[in-house]
Amino acid sequence: MKKEHLLCSNLHFYKAVLQEAVNWPECEAVFETFLYKTSDNCQKRLTVDVVSHKGHQWIKVIARNPIALHQIYKEGDTFGRRSIMDQATSYIEAAGQNLYLYNPPKVVFSFVNGVPEEMKAFLERFGILVEGKVISVEDVSISDSSTGSDCSGDVNFTSVPVHDQQDNPSRYNLCVTTMIAYVSSLTNGGCNKEFNEPLLNQQAEWERARPVKPFLDNLFSGKDLLCCATAVEDFKSIVNIVGGEEEKGRAAELLSRITVVPDLPFTGLRPTGKIKERSLLIFGTGHAHKAVTVTANKGFVQAAKQKGARFAVVIHESRALSECKEHQQCS
Repeated sequence: MKKEHLLCSNLHFYKAVLQEAVNWPECEAVFETFLYKTSDNCQKRLTVDVVSHKGHQWIKVIARNPIALHQIYKEGDTFGRRSIMDQATSYIEAAGQNLYLYNPPKVVFSFVNGVPEEMKAFLERFGILVEGKVISVEDVSISDSSTGSDCSGDVNFTSVPVHDQQDNPSRYNLCVTTMIAYVSSLTNGGCNKEFNEPLLNQQAEWERARPVKPFLDNLFSGKDLLCCATAVEDFKSIVNIVGGEEEKGRAAELLSRITVVPDLPFTGLRPTGKIKERSLLIFGTGHAHKAVTVTANKGFVQAAKQKGARFAVVIHESRALSECKEHQQCS
């Protein structure tokens, strides 16, 4: 095996992708596929190299030689490969149709070996953020271009700003699981009690390690809270049947802070094993009002994602009502 053999492989590209995944904050996924429709209504798939900032930012990694990039930009690719312009169009179209917290993700093209000046200016006119050392093509020696090498150097990492307001929604849509967790005795000082049920003991242990109520209080502070009518009625029914007196009092206080809105079911999915009709009502209502849904129903979120439906959500651990099942003696 010779060095040239490795330079002609995809290994340098995968190395660059891994470096980007490590360098960018809050990497959400690598090589994640998104669905989108083109202007002629044809459905396509786009695989994003790195999804960072929890989903706010999509990164396309380009590890090709800048001379080759410039030649393709000016003259086209005789081998039929997609040009940077084609990729830019796909990323912009897909980002506009796969919103994160109801805003398109920021698109970043990261050029590992440098980016020609003219190409950088072109991409920025598209609204794409460009990362990498800017290179004047005339300054690159003929020997560099004659090798055809795409070998990767160190990634010139530069943090690209992401708008803070995207991660600070003004209103939240509450799931039944969230309202139960909020009023549960477990999250309101009862996590040191003992229970006969293993599930409650496990949740009590989780609560001692990772308290849910402070997280939700901080999330809800200064925000508008809404909930669909069906979720409110189901929550009231559950609390009335299995809730203790203090849990019922906290439930009444929470409901006084919530604006109840009509059910607006999500019509893009059909009920299946983990996709229940009630969940379609709850998440559909949040989607219709452009409110981020707060939930412990991770199963639904994952099942919907597998079907191509991505909801704006904040996920927390589940907590059950426990007041009526507490032992008299604390542990």
